[in-house]
Amino acid sequence: MARSKKPSRDDISLMVAVAQLCYQKGKTQEEIAEMLEISRPKVSRLLSQARENGIVEITVRNPIAQNTVIQQKLKQAFALQDAIVTPMAVDQQEVIVPQIARAAAEYIGENLPEQAILGMGRGHSIYEMANKLPADQTLQPTVIPLSGGLGEGDAGYPITEILTRTATALGGKSKYLYAPALVSGKQIRESVLAEPHSQEVVQLWDKMDWAVLGIGAIPTLRRLEDPDFYRGLQAFVQEVKEKPVADFCLWFVLQNGLIPTTSNQNGLIAATPEQISRARVRMAVAGGIGKARAIYAVLKTGLLNVLVTEERTAEEILRLKSEDDK
Repeated sequence: MARSKKPSRDDISLMVAVAQLCYQKGKTQEEIAEMLEISRPKVSRLLSQARENGIVEITVRNPIAQNTVIQQKLKQAFALQDAIVTPMAVDQQEVIVPQIARAAAEYIGENLPEQAILGMGRGHSIYEMANKLPADQTLQPTVIPLSGGLGEGDAGYPITEILTRTATALGGKSKYLYAPALVSGKQIRESVLAEPHSQEVVQLWDKMDWAVLGIGAIPTLRRLEDPDFYRGLQAFVQEVKEKPVADFCLWFVLQNGLIPTTSNQNGLIAATPEQISRARVRMAVAGGIGKARAIYAVLKTGLLNVLVTEERTAEEILRLKSEDDK
């Protein structure tokens, strides 16, 4: 059998020129033929020869397969029941939030049992998720808040809208907690929780089937501008002598994953970590490299068993854990 002729320098130069026009400049074979004054079939042959001679290497990246590997690593690293990792090309919240919100909404639509008690957190990701839930009137959950209101802290993403939209999409009913998330002391807290309308929600915290949380990174300017949140944060730091890196439902979490008990919690109107931990599914929806350290801290609490995030955040979380394990 005759060996194929080794291409000359001129042949190689022409292959490179054609390949660059096709794969880097996005030109069609017809456009390349016209530009180089050669036939279109010759352009096709040159592209084939460029691949055969190693000038062009075609790599097919399957983001689904890659994310499956990352998902398995997260599940193993943090003993998760499920990890949903969306592909992501940029670290921008305006891109990340809709993507992870859609994934979380689909997960709820596919996995939430009928007539479940569904506890909902707050924040941008949870709000967007509620807007993207698939309509399924057969699920009929009872949707409840995981904490009282934050006033200015809820601006833009009202917890009442999250509850209403979730219940409407899933054919369920929503119950509201007409109380602030933080009051000035234990007596006021007990008085608020004793109200009949509060009891309708509070009693269900012990019976939740699912709890869906947002995770806040500390600090963020928007959240520090909320007076209730800032007051709670100041009191926590003064007592614990350490700044938290994350919060969920106004429970502050240290970098080591601990949730310290403080006197500030005497005025907190929210489901406790213990109550949340008794839910069959405890899902967090959060993403962005800037939140990776906060998400990692909450994962270390052992509270979560489902995480919805995006691939860059997931990779950073795994990197942080790898550093801690050294």
